[in-house]
Amino acid sequence: MEALSVNLEYHVELDKHDYSVSHNLVHEEVEARITLKTVESFLRGKRVASHLRSTLPHRPTTNDEHMPSSHRRYGDWAHEWIRSEAAKVRADAETLIDVILVATASGTRLPLGHRHSRAGQALRRGTCRRRLRPCAAA
Repeated sequence: MEALSVNLEYHVELDKHDYSVSHNLVHEEVEARITLKTVESFLRGKRVASHLRSTLPHRPTTNDEHMPSSHRRYGDWAHEWIRSEAAKVRADAETLIDVILVATASGTRLPLGHRHSRAGQALRRGTCRRRLRPCAAA
């Protein structure tokens, strides 16, 4: 078994693939067991997650039950709808959404708070983090 830390996105990375565990375990150390067909995560000897093993690198396997309810309600949003809503705010918001969607589709994690990231720069140009609307003070 391998000791792994649960990241902020409530996943553990094993064999270049991310597997979800309960969002309550963020920052916890879990042990993972990998077989030919399954991946299991354990906290202090108790199994907390089990997934079919995936061979797709840098892609998440997420169990909806592991998500906080605030994340579950957005899981079925279509990318085109998100882009169209962002475009209603301003072009920079649509650009930001494009950057995020392309990055997440390729398995890249965006450092949105980093001042040199394209997404971070778009945010500072006037799009708020929490809502797709112009910020009061950009």
